[in-house]
Amino acid sequence: MLHPDWDRLGDNWREFVQKWLKAEKVLGRAGGNIIEVEELQSSNLPAALKAWGTAQISKVEFDAEILTVGFGNEMGKWWDELGLKKDQDADRLLNFAWCRNGKVGIAMLVLGMHWWADRSGAGNDWTRVLKEMSEMWELITAAPLQ
Repeated sequence: MLHPDWDRLGDNWREFVQKWLKAEKVLGRAGGNIIEVEELQSSNLPAALKAWGTAQISKVEFDAEILTVGFGNEMGKWWDELGLKKDQDADRLLNFAWCRNGKVGIAMLVLGMHWWADRSGAGNDWTRVLKEMSEMWELITAAPLQ
């Protein structure tokens, strides 16, 4: 079980989180650089995720006012533009700045999916992206990382 606030999102969510944890461990064993503020800011991540990540790196307070009901649309648009749902190339995936372990890495995507459910509802698009990200976690877990 997860925290009750997170657990309410159902079985698909719990499976998503379990797969993310496996991917997080694989990325942790592979090592890698921690994302820098400049690299994060130049990424195409949704604005709220960039702001949250920057706050974590800079050790400043995150202003949650940036999270609006439109966050889900922004998150979904960002995800769809990546084209990963059709991409089975782990090497391409691992080149994204956010594809790292730690608080300012793939954990941001988990946080983003939770914010999406909270702010915009866990509707059909959320469910689709959740499934596609779960498949991405599986790709990371299966990738031959150095």
